[in-house]
Amino acid sequence: MRSLQKFAIAGFTLCVGLGLVTPGGRTPSFAQDAAKPAGEKPAETKKFDDWVVACGTPKDQTKKVCQAVQTLTNKEDGKRIMQIMVGYPEGTTDPMAVFVLPLGYMLQAGGKFEIDGKEIGVLGAERCLQSGCIVPLQLTDEILAKFKAGAGGKIVITIAQDRTVDLPVSLKGFSAALGELKKG
Repeated sequence: MRSLQKFAIAGFTLCVGLGLVTPGGRTPSFAQDAAKPAGEKPAETKKFDDWVVACGTPKDQTKKVCQAVQTLTNKEDGKRIMQIMVGYPEGTTDPMAVFVLPLGYMLQAGGKFEIDGKEIGVLGAERCLQSGCIVPLQLTDEILAKFKAGAGGKIVITIAQDRTVDLPVSLKGFSAALGELKKG
């Protein structure tokens, strides 16, 4: 479990460091506008429908890290609402997903995750930061098969006692993005 927590933090740090997530919540266009922090190279990106594979070397590290990323933004102001990062934690052969859910939802309710209308489980936040709540999910063979075969899904979060919000998740391009990650 320790490596999963380390991966969740490293993945979030990578995306912040590469400009894919910014502390102010702004999300640049992945392919052209990935931010270049001082002294660092911009992220190498490759688009697969609704997923982007971003590779780079996090600050203070020497090893390149790659993750498949999907970002849900507000159509009105372009601000990031939710982000999903999928990658392979160091020393493992199984992929892991890290969701960055928006602040302000009822943590005790978690986020109900569904793919193609079937509940996968409830996602519990590990911690919340200024940019959102970090929610790791180990992609078991069963869950990974659903990601690959599914068309889409949603995460349902509770924002008030009787009010929920659906956050859509597209799986279009997921299998191709995961295949790219396996290439290294």
